[in-house]
Amino acid sequence: MSVLATIWLLEQCVKFDNNSQVIPCCLTFGSPLVGDGVFCHSLHQEGWSRCFFHFVMPLDIIPRILLTPLASCKEELQAILHLACPKYFYFSLDVIGNSQLVAFFYSTILRNALLLSCHRACLAMGCANPFFGSLSAFVKLSPYRPFGTYCFFTRKGRLVNFKNSDAILHLLFYCLQLNPEQELAEVAYGSLKEHHQYDTKVKEYLEVQYFVDVDYLERIPLSINDTLSNDRQVLGVNFEDLDLSREQRAVSLEMKGFL
Repeated sequence: MSVLATIWLLEQCVKFDNNSQVIPCCLTFGSPLVGDGVFCHSLHQEGWSRCFFHFVMPLDIIPRILLTPLASCKEELQAILHLACPKYFYFSLDVIGNSQLVAFFYSTILRNALLLSCHRACLAMGCANPFFGSLSAFVKLSPYRPFGTYCFFTRKGRLVNFKNSDAILHLLFYCLQLNPEQELAEVAYGSLKEHHQYDTKVKEYLEVQYFVDVDYLERIPLSINDTLSNDRQVLGVNFEDLDLSREQRAVSLEMKGFL
């Protein structure tokens, strides 16, 4: 309903032939609006993708729900959203750590995100492996795709902006991968805790005003000797800030058309 209401508002604004009219802007914090591939493509064609800005914390599990088909987590979703409420009295590591529901939910999101990321990367890169090409025939994948501009918080106080839907999808998965040294309960708790920090983080990051627009960097040519320009080096640093490995960064850049 939120998506349809926003699109209706944009359409109403376009009907008025007034060059000075201000187009509305939709901001979300940890709860990005979603649509299927056709919907995202239509928004892009209309030039409305620029009207959506979604702020996402690196480990927040809630924005990743779109990577999982509803049937895979429908029963657990309501309970998880209840736990994610900042006013929930029993929000603590003990409660979440002892909850098998939370661990199962987190694992389900991660597993489905892996399948979807692999499938999309395979299609985009022309992978010859027949298994990945026919994966959707055997496994139900999420029909949802991110759209608009995603603003990822980095651990060094920067905001990295992406508009490419496939690149965003892969980043949502890669940033969420488990550290082998961490317990699942600890990670699950941290992911829900991050969902409560947008108010503080947005104010903190906007004061610094350190933004990196990846779509802008895509237009910067490489130097003659193939060394990276300063702006592209900034891009590499910000990928490191998101805790992405070299392989993960390569896939994300491939989706953006850098490689």
